[in-house]
Amino acid sequence: MKKKMAGAMAALLMFAACQMPAFAAEVPEGGTDYGSFYDETGVMNTEVLQELGEVTLPSVGGAYGVDLHVDVLDYADGRETMEEMAARIYEEYGYGDPDTLDGLSLTLLLGTDGDSYTLPEGNWVVYGAGEDQELMEAIAASVSEQVAPYLTEGAWDGDLASDQATLEQAVSAVSDAVQQACEDNGIQKAGALLNYVTDVAGLLSDEQLQTLEQKAQEVSEQYNCGVYAVTVDDYQNYDDSGVFDTAVAVYHGCNLGEGSDRDGILLLLSMADRDYAMFVYGPFANEAFNSYGQEQLEQVFLDDFADNDWYNGFTDYIENCASYMQQAVDGTPVSEPGPSLLGSLGLAFGIGCVIALIVCVIMCFMMKSVAPGTSARAYVTPEGLHLTGQRDQFTHRTQTRRKIEKDPPSGGGGTSHSGGGGSGRSGKF
Repeated sequence: MKKKMAGAMAALLMFAACQMPAFAAEVPEGGTDYGSFYDETGVMNTEVLQELGEVTLPSVGGAYGVDLHVDVLDYADGRETMEEMAARIYEEYGYGDPDTLDGLSLTLLLGTDGDSYTLPEGNWVVYGAGEDQELMEAIAASVSEQVAPYLTEGAWDGDLASDQATLEQAVSAVSDAVQQACEDNGIQKAGALLNYVTDVAGLLSDEQLQTLEQKAQEVSEQYNCGVYAVTVDDYQNYDDSGVFDTAVAVYHGCNLGEGSDRDGILLLLSMADRDYAMFVYGPFANEAFNSYGQEQLEQVFLDDFADNDWYNGFTDYIENCASYMQQAVDGTPVSEPGPSLLGSLGLAFGIGCVIALIVCVIMCFMMKSVAPGTSARAYVTPEGLHLTGQRDQFTHRTQTRRKIEKDPPSGGGGTSHSGGGGSGRSGKF
């Protein structure tokens, strides 16, 4: 256990090494970091393609040790074949797994027809390279077969929206085909690079850490949905774009999640400025931890963390994650309650009052035979008017005032996020 935990600490502290392969690649001076999806045209990169490039391709590639890239180009000097151009780009821009240089790239060379782009027949190639060249070429051949239907000249009709959708299907097919081809060729999917509970900030004792790790592992395996917690000194040491983005990068860069959909939830604490972030990924996880559930879940641990009670905070987090997932399994995921009985009665009373008022107004308009008297005498009874008075005299009065205390704030008030293929929240504790 201790050896595994030490390895997990090292993995996170060396975060740059376990991030998405696209960011790990060293770009030659003067070059461009293409990332996992690069669109030279500037018009083909939809939100779906961005998601595929930022999350799906790096996640699949990281899981199997095969760096994946898709490059959409609109210019070539005419002296290279498609394969020669793909090979040059692969080498020039540092593609390939950092350790083995194994990787695949799909390269498309678009043409123009007036104001629209076309895909001429044969203007694409799937290129494989690395230490195991023969294996990468075999996987590239399998991927080519799967993506070919989306890359024929007839599949592109010059309509931008339609062509974008076709390209989305092609890139998605790359992801699916790589997974299948890797499995067929004996490349096993790598496990997560972190434990369920990773305490880089040193908030927990060894005994507490082991107890929490065991709890999280049992819950994760029971529901096939990973429950993770990570503490760091400062999230900006890993990703300075924001604590939520850091949580997303940790989740995907370290290949977290359970099952084929990589379902899971990650809670990240950053101690420098007391920031936290939750990231939820996968269909089952997003059902169990919907937006309302996320808001409720954070209230479970924020009070503990505000008091620096780290062990109980993480314990409450793990136990409530189990409760939420069980409710989802039972078909009743956590949801915002409807109006209470008292609220319903209040609403009914209000409606009744409105109806009564309308009736009274109608009756007043119907009383046309009644006219006001012209003098005060008309309103005095024949027996006369007799007034009696009664007064209670108080010699002393005691008044008690009670100060109404407000609950202290339990945290900084979380903010909802979406991105990285999932959803989550962030704030202060």
